[in-house]
Amino acid sequence: MSILRNFDQFNEECVVAFSSEGDERIYMPLCGITRCLPGYRICRNVSSKYVFEYIVRGKGTYQTGGQTFHPERDDVYIAHVGSTHRYWTDNTDCWVKIWFNIQGSLVSDLMKIYRLENVYYLHGSGLHDLFAESLARMRGNLENAHEAATLTAHRLIYQISRRLYGGGGTGNPLALEMKRWMDQQVCHTMDLTEMSRRFGLSISQTIRIFRQEYDDTPYGYFLKKKLEFALLMLRNTRKTVKEIAFELGFPDPYYFSNLFKRKYGSSPRRFPGIENRKLKRPALPQQYRAIGRRQVESENRPAKSVGVTLPGGLKYAPKAEVLFDNRSLLQSGGRFQDDFEPYSRRVYCVTID
Repeated sequence: MSILRNFDQFNEECVVAFSSEGDERIYMPLCGITRCLPGYRICRNVSSKYVFEYIVRGKGTYQTGGQTFHPERDDVYIAHVGSTHRYWTDNTDCWVKIWFNIQGSLVSDLMKIYRLENVYYLHGSGLHDLFAESLARMRGNLENAHEAATLTAHRLIYQISRRLYGGGGTGNPLALEMKRWMDQQVCHTMDLTEMSRRFGLSISQTIRIFRQEYDDTPYGYFLKKKLEFALLMLRNTRKTVKEIAFELGFPDPYYFSNLFKRKYGSSPRRFPGIENRKLKRPALPQQYRAIGRRQVESENRPAKSVGVTLPGGLKYAPKAEVLFDNRSLLQSGGRFQDDFEPYSRRVYCVTID
């Protein structure tokens, strides 16, 4: 859980989270509002956390990586993890600012995803409501601080990026990241426990957040994407139903076929426009044995061509290689040239292209 605490030294009202309210993926140890007093100054060497600060009013200075900024009303500045930085208020016009200290590998990943890894300062951000609502969320969820921190971190990073780069999208960046992650996993199986751990949530939190945004469970959405991808493969490849099922992570092709029929109203083999796919693919393995019998055209004039009978009556494809005794034989029109005793039999190895 978290607690509310005032720090008179800095004139701050803070939400302080215990270490149990975080993990290596995401942890927000502190957030709050500071009404700076003259002489207010913060210095960090190789910071262990990201700091997001919004200036409600006042003026000051922020220095990092050899750059100097002068944040004032409605500006946002970001102090990055691993950076050495310092910031201080103007003693004649002291800052009032809302801030969040956040750390963890998920935060670093999100900063890269939303292209904020080299962003330090945003002038005239228009993000007062975002920061004020985020602080109110943290204050109102002391018993569920980790979930609130996860949502807050995602929302802050997403909205700052959106303000910089534009673009719309879902109102919940965490749900959007879940959706993107599942889209990348469509050829694999989905482990909801692993997914929840990845986003720093419990399984019930993961389901609730995703359902609120997309009106579906993560598994329901993931299954729908798999079946959509299966339909694309059926229409655009020569893979068999069994091959597609295994490639998409279905352990049983019959289970896959039932799910496909439930969604599209037809089995994969009978789906409209796909019935004739099997004709494009040999029904037998590419290499197999065939029997050839020498034919006779007349009593004293044996034919030089050999007729070959294939299992099931299948005819040769236009391109085929016929081997006897590791010797390649010429073929034309499905008949193969060879010389041996009349009426005798030979076994050939045939490879169809």
